[in-house]
Amino acid sequence: MSLFDPNTLLPHRTGIAGLALALSDINQENALIQWDISEDTVDLSWECNDKEALEWLMQQTYQIQDGLLMVRSLKLSQQGRYAFSQGVLSTFLQHSKQKGFKEDPNKPRQGKKKFYITQTLAFTVEPEKPEIFESYTILDWCYYSDLKRISEAFNNQGNFRPEIKVKGHHLPGLVECFVNGEYQESPTGFIALLFLPLACSYYLMSSRKYALVIPEVTNLNAWIKRRQQQGSRSYKDFRSPSAGEAGLRLLLEEQTISNLNRHKVNYCEVYQLGKQPWDMQQTGLKQAVYRIHASDNILAIYQSAIVLFPAKMRVNDKGESWLALSKVLPWIAENLVARRAWYSGFYEFRKANDIYERKGLVSMTESFLQMHEKKTI
Repeated sequence: MSLFDPNTLLPHRTGIAGLALALSDINQENALIQWDISEDTVDLSWECNDKEALEWLMQQTYQIQDGLLMVRSLKLSQQGRYAFSQGVLSTFLQHSKQKGFKEDPNKPRQGKKKFYITQTLAFTVEPEKPEIFESYTILDWCYYSDLKRISEAFNNQGNFRPEIKVKGHHLPGLVECFVNGEYQESPTGFIALLFLPLACSYYLMSSRKYALVIPEVTNLNAWIKRRQQQGSRSYKDFRSPSAGEAGLRLLLEEQTISNLNRHKVNYCEVYQLGKQPWDMQQTGLKQAVYRIHASDNILAIYQSAIVLFPAKMRVNDKGESWLALSKVLPWIAENLVARRAWYSGFYEFRKANDIYERKGLVSMTESFLQMHEKKTI
């Protein structure tokens, strides 16, 4: 599988990077399969049948730990494991048939109603500020950890079918509407999509929906090292006020970590997820796609905007805390993504929003406006 195969889409190439990341953390000695990873290809081989090989590889990659979906090769902190698990469950595995939760034995079913076991995590976001508490339902199994649910890829002899029906959970919005039929994929493309979740980033937006960010990877070995360096990110790093801002955030992280390395990620796609009228069961289908290329100048403006319009802790009268995201930052980000001046449409934005971040706007005008631009706006 090659990053430069002209017959693949960006998600497939990114999935190859996810596969390389998973293999990088597995001991090849006495492994059921053999592999070789170069800068742009992953070669796989095995002597057993295809189903046995893929089952072994998936079991080595995806585990359930503490009720969360976990991937060892990502080297994630507790906050990172929570964000990754919730991100995958809300995007790739959002359908109820793709995951199962542990039922509470102390609360028997009442008709069709089920009661599940939940757990609460506490995250420290700012020193000397109250912790933020997030509750989640304990995960028992999911599509990636239960290989019986991937049986559609194999024939009775356990070998890959030449064409595999790919369902929507392999990539939200892969099939625009079910009336067009299921998407047919080759075995190599199918494998790549199974490991795509490892290479993506997930940002919870203000609307409580997720932005799914798919990066362009051009060098597998360099990207794997950078990806594992992102494992210590904090609660704030997984929140974003908009889909466009999420894409810029990832590109800025790549630039910072790679230190202007020529193999850094220069391009990404961001899927904004939400409801579609033709499928009411899934609330996170693809609504819009942002294809984001960012120059050094754009990232410099965006980096200053992050500092001037940060997310802030808020506490209500009951002592409950949450993270309040900026209203100005997503407006600036959308302008930058569209290659407009960062202040474009300020009059309309000001009419539609109450602005409490005026100091930040003043600093932006002082830093990034020429005299003739100040007179114009």
